[in-house]
Amino acid sequence: MNQNLIDELIKGCRNNERKAQKQLYETYFNLFYAIVRRYEKDAENIKTIVNNAFMSIFKSIAQYSGVGNFEGWMKKILINKALDHLKQNKGLYVIDKEYEKVSDVVSVDNEVLSQYNMAELYEMIQELPKITRAVFNLYAIDGFTHKEIAQQMNMSEGTSRWHLSEARKQLQQKVNASATIKTQKMPWKI
Repeated sequence: MNQNLIDELIKGCRNNERKAQKQLYETYFNLFYAIVRRYEKDAENIKTIVNNAFMSIFKSIAQYSGVGNFEGWMKKILINKALDHLKQNKGLYVIDKEYEKVSDVVSVDNEVLSQYNMAELYEMIQELPKITRAVFNLYAIDGFTHKEIAQQMNMSEGTSRWHLSEARKQLQQKVNASATIKTQKMPWKI
């Protein structure tokens, strides 16, 4: 999106202009929906989270200093709303034990992964337990550090590392199981 248009939308939203708010909403709704979908499965909950994020954006847009990426600023609000929703709905739990050492590092075979399309991989990620999926998304997709994840989710950095490791293990198991099924379905071997 053109920076001048973004600046105009920001200005309009700061002045509570409905037209600017509607255009910002329509411009970013699909992207925001896709981001929240990584954290929540239910379509109605996703819409609620996205709408709540937009309400927060409109209320706090005056606080946006103009420094940095506006879309990134909005995404941070969105992800916080998604995590708040998970916490409110008991979707997140904190493991009592501290996991400071994660000894099992799972490697991923890129050759095996190349057999999958993004939709298949996405579905595998969606099958992870909520907290493990949230940590995986925050770290691997949204670029948060374990320190940031720990702060956001009220857990230790070690617990965050454990959940990331657990996500990798479970995804590797899913990929291996799926690869076995795909191989069994092929009547020929090369």
